[in-house]
Amino acid sequence: MKHVKNNNDRIVAAVDIGATKVCCGIARISERGDMDVLSVGTYVSRGVRKGGGLVDLEALSNSISHAVHNAESAAGFHIPNAYIALPAGLQQSHVVGEQMTLYDQPIEDADIQSLLSEAQVLLAMQDQEILHAIPMSFQLDDQKGIRDPRGMYGSTLSVKLHLLTTARSVVRNITACVARSHVEIASIVATPYATALSTLVEDEMELGTTVIELGGGTTTLIGFINGVMTFCETIPLGGLHITNDIARMFSTSLHYAERVKTLYGSAFSASIDGNEVIAMPQIGDALQAAQTLTVTKKQINQIIQPRLDEIFAFVAERLSRLDPDGALGRIVLTGGGAGLNGMIDYVAQTLGRKHIRIAIPSGFEGVSNLGPELSTCAGLLKFAHRDLADRGFFNVTQGASGSWWDRVRGLWSD
Repeated sequence: MKHVKNNNDRIVAAVDIGATKVCCGIARISERGDMDVLSVGTYVSRGVRKGGGLVDLEALSNSISHAVHNAESAAGFHIPNAYIALPAGLQQSHVVGEQMTLYDQPIEDADIQSLLSEAQVLLAMQDQEILHAIPMSFQLDDQKGIRDPRGMYGSTLSVKLHLLTTARSVVRNITACVARSHVEIASIVATPYATALSTLVEDEMELGTTVIELGGGTTTLIGFINGVMTFCETIPLGGLHITNDIARMFSTSLHYAERVKTLYGSAFSASIDGNEVIAMPQIGDALQAAQTLTVTKKQINQIIQPRLDEIFAFVAERLSRLDPDGALGRIVLTGGGAGLNGMIDYVAQTLGRKHIRIAIPSGFEGVSNLGPELSTCAGLLKFAHRDLADRGFFNVTQGASGSWWDRVRGLWSD
């Protein structure tokens, strides 16, 4: 395989580290700014706890190496660096505020940069690595809800800032894992932010939407309104917990339990044909005389239902606290768990919401098979595209321009 220089060859690469799989995506940016996914490589994730913690760096490094190798082999070249998404449970969300006094001068970029930097100081001193600092709103004296204060006059300027952070030790451990795969880290990105980039359209971000990502080890809630992320919460339960329940109850392998859940599982146990019979191979069949347990669809879904109810009881509780007025009433479902049969009707009934859709990654040329389980990897590629365009590594005529908030992000990061 040949080697490429990402920026010169207009190539971007991403590695999403999840609890069930590691996914590596490689894409090329066209002259017009469109993104064409060249390859996606996946490998089973080892060394990550179901809730998102790191438990075995050697095993995780092996998983990353295999996923990267699979993607490189399909693309036909090696990648020198990649954008990395952390396991969802390793990020924290904070909303902080800061204000500064103005001296009868119009507000300039330097004033905003200083204000944003001051708002991040406390967390930076608490052994936290700041992944993203997203301005939610500015206030000038008594005037609230200002989006762009530049050029305005006033006495006091305040900012409300949403920070996504992780422990510095996590960054060091992830860096060590990725380095063993001979890939440099271009940037570490918070998983929820990447997921939102690939699943939400601009109107949804403006009008108010909650993204529910049903991952393998976690379920994440991401709120957007007025174009900015307002909250990010992670519940340490996900699709892998349902798979484990099936495997334990019927003494079958995790691989077969996942297959059964995908093929025969339903969010509504009462809505399926309970008499259909399924043969469930038992653990150890390869080592002894084959043993098969016969179960019905109803029995399988009686295992799925309680765990799903538990997950969405937490979801409902978090939403009642984070969005008490229902301003973010639209629901976008994504992640591997979103593919469970009947999820839209189940969520509508459980959460009492009407506007619900299952999102697949959008905005890619020539690709129609990116499912909801690849939302984070696709969002990483979009983040990489925007980040490199903002920093001037290549010029595009369309497709890389972001909102004013994205330009502010570029301002303080520079």
